[in-house]
Amino acid sequence: IKIPNAILKYYSQNEFFKNTGDFKITYLEYEKNKLDAKSYVDSTINDFMKKTKNNSHKRYQIKQIFNNNELSNYILNNAYTPIVDFLKLDKNNVKPGYIRVSKAKWSFDFHYDCLDLLLIQLCGTRTIYTKKTKKGKITKHILKAGDILFIPMGEYHKVKTDSDLNINFNIIFEQNDETRIMKCKKNFKKDYKIQDKKCKTNNCI
Repeated sequence: IKIPNAILKYYSQNEFFKNTGDFKITYLEYEKNKLDAKSYVDSTINDFMKKTKNNSHKRYQIKQIFNNNELSNYILNNAYTPIVDFLKLDKNNVKPGYIRVSKAKWSFDFHYDCLDLLLIQLCGTRTIYTKKTKKGKITKHILKAGDILFIPMGEYHKVKTDSDLNINFNIIFEQNDETRIMKCKKNFKKDYKIQDKKCKTNNCI
């Protein structure tokens, strides 16, 4: 299934900057391959793109929930809602998850989420490596604008991007299996102590 161009047109580089460049955002700065952000910088999308140049020792991204700011409302109206309709998903069984915007090279090492989620690639190319277990066989997925990837709860995945502008978000499927959720969260708390703390205090950001 490919997301229609009628939706993707809002996320071409020129169209996206024209519509969102002045939006106020907070971007995250990471050191090397660490999973926890070192600092949070208040900025605009245009300034984020200009100031966060390639740096072999640092990585940058905009990562946020749908929190009713300008960026989340733009993606809600021009991506999430029309894509949920296009895929004919049960609106009572899904909700918007996280928005991610990066530029140039970005990487995020293997980790997992305690969610069933659908990753929607809106702009740029994103390479996802998945494996069922920590030492399992790795599968490579190359996502281009309009591509979708389902990542089930607990599945390890690693992310790499190289494009100048990379935009994606995910759709979260409501999960009613409390035993499965608690088992995943227990393992996550043990495996990713810093991230677990952020999930309790800062929406995992």
